[in-house]
Amino acid sequence: MIAPVDDSFSRIERPDRPFFSPWRVSWVALVLLALYSTIVLSAAVPLRLADPAWQLGVYNAVVNASAFPLVGLALLHLSSDLEPDSKTLARRALVFSRLAVPIALGFLLLIPLQGYLLWQQSSTAANGQANLLASQQSTLATLRQAVQQAGSVAELQERLTAMQVPPFSPAEQALPLPQLKVQLNEALEQADQALQRRRAELPEADTLKLISLALRNGFACLALAIGFAALGQRRRAPGPLLMEWHHFFHRLRLWRRSRVSSSSNHQLESYLEDIGPDKTSER
Repeated sequence: MIAPVDDSFSRIERPDRPFFSPWRVSWVALVLLALYSTIVLSAAVPLRLADPAWQLGVYNAVVNASAFPLVGLALLHLSSDLEPDSKTLARRALVFSRLAVPIALGFLLLIPLQGYLLWQQSSTAANGQANLLASQQSTLATLRQAVQQAGSVAELQERLTAMQVPPFSPAEQALPLPQLKVQLNEALEQADQALQRRRAELPEADTLKLISLALRNGFACLALAIGFAALGQRRRAPGPLLMEWHHFFHRLRLWRRSRVSSSSNHQLESYLEDIGPDKTSER
């Protein structure tokens, strides 16, 4: 016996509006923008403006998560196009398209800034290690001077205690001063050799790696600037910011061609004047 076909699925009422309605798309866009704001704020707070590590961390958060606002802005424009009669969606897309203009310009400014931040972090790390070794080397020199200038074991103990060196053991205090100085100088020499080895093991700055990283980040900032410029529009502008850039560079090329052409025409006229009939008759 054949079981009856369950047609309960066919009786499910369909919603009047499509699932991906313009309003839902707009709310998804706002969620992406809010998520991006949360990521950037969590990286920026608390503020440490003078800290290179903080600056680079904020930069990484701004750039690495920038796909969220870029997609969100595109979804806002899409929702406005899907519902052209909605003034709310149109106003929402317009407001964020205005905000995209300074964001696009900001990513252009990040191109040289990120190179400076990378160089600053690299130099700060290298200088920090070098300064630490130099400080330890200076401490060793001060200890050597204290050992050489001490006239008795008690004076030597006093000098070293003032430099926060642990006190001598009873066995060391019982040693004659010359023998104690020999032991201390040997220990200081071993410490100095260890510092020299650490100084030789310091990694050199990898310039090629730094340049490649700066170029990669620079191309990322340029691509993001173009993306936001394509979706951003200035007030009273006829089209997107990217179209304005295109027209500007197009006019710049035409101007340069006109200058080159006028310069060539001027050179040709000068040449024709030089070989004119007066010059020919003189020959």
